[in-house]
Amino acid sequence: MCYIRVSDAEGVYRAFASAELPRRGIPRMDAIEDKPWGMREFAIVDSDGNLLRIGQTLRQ
Repeated sequence: MCYIRVSDAEGVYRAFASAELPRRGIPRMDAIEDKPWGMREFAIVDSDGNLLRIGQTLRQ
């Protein structure tokens, strides 16, 4: 697993969305969402099962 912090999670999400990965199975891309721990994030699982979680800190 790898966590990548970015300044624009929505922009990175849109860039990965062009790959049209499915929402289930492997590989897959999860939907972007605001998490209760103060991050806006999404995850990608590649064809080898590696998890990449990409997120940015939410401003309060």
